Amino acid sequence: MERSLSSQPQTALTGLSWLDSQSSSHVSSTSLTLAEAIERGEKIDLQSIKSEDTSSLPDPSDNRFYTINLFLEKARKGNADAQYQLGILYLAGKGTLQDFSEASKWFILAAEQNHPLAQYELGLLYQVGQGVEMDNEKSYMWFNLAAAAGIEQAIAARDKAMRSLSRTQLSSAQKAAREWLDSRNKLGK
Repeated sequence: MERSLSSQPQTALTGLSWLDSQSSSHVSSTSLTLAEAIERGEKIDLQSIKSEDTSSLPDPSDNRFYTINLFLEKARKGNADAQYQLGILYLAGKGTLQDFSEASKWFILAAEQNHPLAQYELGLLYQVGQGVEMDNEKSYMWFNLAAAAGIEQAIAARDKAMRSLSRTQLSSAQKAAREWLDSRNKLGK
């Protein structure tokens, strides 16, 4: 899609803003830099560049920074939904580097607050040993808790995990799930 030169801005600062505004409707293969604007002979308003103090503000277009920070403050304050969302972002490497240990940390915090989807994800991590030591009993326990809360995928995952346990391990995992649930009920959570 070609645009006429007269519709383009005349300063580098407004040029960058103009490019940002066009990014949703037209993806440009090049981006305008200050050096390119000078080379093109465009008028540069140095005073407006100096007066703009954006160095301390996060760049909303930098998804690595912005997406994580959407949830981080609430997660640190104990919000289970935000903790679960952070776990998902770290697990998938979406908006951040993929980090199974960090994902498991956030899933554990949410799961301990009886967040069923976090319990399911934590069961998966224990099942394959990503971010945590592989532990089929813990995997079964978390799947069992998530299944009891109505997570459909957890029912099938729990039944599959059950086949990998001995009778003694299964009994131990079921007991651990009951005790976990009883302790939460006593606390009123």
